[in-house]
Amino acid sequence: MIRQQIEKEGGKTYSKQKFHSDKDSSITYQRLKVNVRADADGEIVMPTPPQMVTRSCVEIPIQLLLERVKGFELWQ
Repeated sequence: MIRQQIEKEGGKTYSKQKFHSDKDSSITYQRLKVNVRADADGEIVMPTPPQMVTRSCVEIPIQLLLERVKGFELWQ
């Protein structure tokens, strides 16, 4: 039922996307991008992005997601 609603709104229920291979390397990479470091010569050292892997996912249209969240807010 949920998959049908996602597809009806234009989402994809069997999509393949690239993601960082693990959460820890992703967090470390984001931190290194914010906290820029320099080498001994004063050159800025850019961090190496984490390894990417292809995984299955569901792409939910933002409008459908917002409608669902607003529905929960009404019950509070």
